[in-house]
Amino acid sequence: MLRSGVSGEKGSRDDADTMRKHREQWLLKMQHKLPRPPQDRNEANLVARRSPDQGIGAGLEIRRTRRPLDIATSPKSPETKNTARDETIKTLEDARCQAEIDWKAAEARVRAELGKAAENELLALRRENVKILNELAATKGEVVVVRKQAMQAGADKRQSEEAFDHKLRKAHAEVADLSRARARDADRIKDLQVSLTERARENAELEQKLLIKRAAQAAHVIPLEKLEAELASQKRDIKRREDAIAFQRRQQQTEVEVLRQEIQQLCEARDAANKRIEILTQDASKVSLEKLHERLREQERANAELGRRAERDRQLCVEFERKVVELSKHESAAEAGNIRMGFSRTVVSHALVWHAALVRKEMHVVNAR
Repeated sequence: MLRSGVSGEKGSRDDADTMRKHREQWLLKMQHKLPRPPQDRNEANLVARRSPDQGIGAGLEIRRTRRPLDIATSPKSPETKNTARDETIKTLEDARCQAEIDWKAAEARVRAELGKAAENELLALRRENVKILNELAATKGEVVVVRKQAMQAGADKRQSEEAFDHKLRKAHAEVADLSRARARDADRIKDLQVSLTERARENAELEQKLLIKRAAQAAHVIPLEKLEAELASQKRDIKRREDAIAFQRRQQQTEVEVLRQEIQQLCEARDAANKRIEILTQDASKVSLEKLHERLREQERANAELGRRAERDRQLCVEFERKVVELSKHESAAEAGNIRMGFSRTVVSHALVWHAALVRKEMHVVNAR
């Protein structure tokens, strides 16, 4: 329990310790105000001794030194010397007593002043301590209030979090229910689409049957044997057309092979001509250099022309094969065969013309030699 004032054994002990500490500190501060004991090298050596049990300034004693006093006397007779010594001792005793009285009076005065100041300071410290304790009690009360408010806020926060979690779980459950309902609706829609497709197919079949029935009723019911005969004839026509198409394809492949062989022969003829030109060029080493260069240029032009023609033949063959494939897909077999025969004749005629020109060129070269 928090106490606003100083009460009880523990409070009294704490106050006594605090007062003693403050008194010692105050005496240490005020030590310079204590009067020093009289000290005289020739008369007495008074020292102040502090008692550890009574604090600073308590238990002061006056003691004499063991060193004998120096007494200066003018007469040398023993009586005069003793009288002077007695007078000196008496004077010193009086001085010592007076100094002791003065010292005790000063000590009492200082003790009174120090005690009053210490008491005032102790009262001030007690009042300050009470004020601090009151402030501490108020602060602790505020801390208790703040702690209660924090606990209430924490409880409110937990309640709000629990309510939010409950709402969130409820929302998740609703979303899951909606997702399951949507999945069920999607499955139902798919089933309906499948059923609609089946219904549409059944309706189409029924409509076709109805049309056949109406056509049969309109044609006065065609006999089944006649329909089977027509179907068989159509199958025979289809088989005949397939055979014709297969024969045409084989014929086209044969013609393509023939064209390839012709092109190969033309390439071989070109290579032979090139070799022959090389031989003729080697034999014509005695001809002048200008004529030789001219012949070489002509031969290069001829070779380039042959290369261009061979490339053109290759492109024509590729175009021919492409057109044959297209015609075999879209046109009749007869038209495709006519185009192929015309193309073959054109290629062969071109090859013969090129070969004749090459032979004439070679003969011209030989005649020039």
